[in-house]
Amino acid sequence: MPKKMFAKSSELVTVLYSQKFPNGTFEEVSCVVDEMTKLAEKCCKDDASADCYDKGATEISEMSCRKDSPFPKHPGIEQCCTLQGQEKKLCLALLRTSEDEIPSALDLSNEEICTDYNKYERSYSFRHAYQFARRHRNIPAGFVLNATHQHVRMAERCCRSAVRNSCFLQEKQQMRSSNSFLRFLSHQCNNQVNLKSYRFGLSAYYGSLLGLSFEEASVLSSRTHSGLEKCCLQPQPECIIQEFASIQKLLCDESKLSSMSEGLRRCCSKPALETLPCVDELKREARQSPDEANLVSSLLCKQAMPYGFDRCLNLPNIQSRKTMLVFEQSRVPVV
Repeated sequence: MPKKMFAKSSELVTVLYSQKFPNGTFEEVSCVVDEMTKLAEKCCKDDASADCYDKGATEISEMSCRKDSPFPKHPGIEQCCTLQGQEKKLCLALLRTSEDEIPSALDLSNEEICTDYNKYERSYSFRHAYQFARRHRNIPAGFVLNATHQHVRMAERCCRSAVRNSCFLQEKQQMRSSNSFLRFLSHQCNNQVNLKSYRFGLSAYYGSLLGLSFEEASVLSSRTHSGLEKCCLQPQPECIIQEFASIQKLLCDESKLSSMSEGLRRCCSKPALETLPCVDELKREARQSPDEANLVSSLLCKQAMPYGFDRCLNLPNIQSRKTMLVFEQSRVPVV
């Protein structure tokens, strides 16, 4: 494998392990990346033994469990290190940091970007990938890499420019659409990964946002949920791109054009990856419902119909406290 290809592979591995170890330092994550890259270089040679990767992965897992390990200290690693062989490697591979332990995002000023770029010019791309990935840990790594390359190009161009601020302004304006998509995707994938009831929330989201019936909202909700579930944690972005194109087709069905709001028609005229972020910014549709006056009643979610709680969530103008009260009441057994 050519060195250039290994360099690209190292960038991808940096993103993947920064997402996996968001609280590890850049140096700790770099240690993992170095070991995995060396393993790939060694085992991708024509004369490599059949068990090359398995042996190397075992050595790396043993290194992870040493007290003086140079790798990130992941929560739960102690339990994995009591296991042996494949069980240990699988356990280490499945470790994930909980959402409340993730560092908050930092927006650097133009001056701070250039200070970092000039200080770490040779490793700047890897450092930005590390910072960006640990704060967007549930989206495909390919999107993080694309955003990193855009950012590095901006730093290279603007930090050497005599008109620095106007250069940054122009570059950030061009990146505005892609940044908006990444924020939207990160929010959706975080919810998908961390909220078990997110499918219900999506029904309510589409219902209140677009004024859809429960049935229409459920179709969109199921399609979006299955797409996010399948694609969010895949490293390559193609899966998300295909799913969002499919959701756009369902959302922007031409047969419903006459009943669409002006805002939705505007969003549907955009490219597939811009449609859903655009829809997300629409104002909620104002609707009235005969059920709304009797909202705080356990009977609402116990009606003799399927998906009672989902329908309850889909009612307009529901406040979360009321919704949760209904849900809790509906769970109390009748004596």
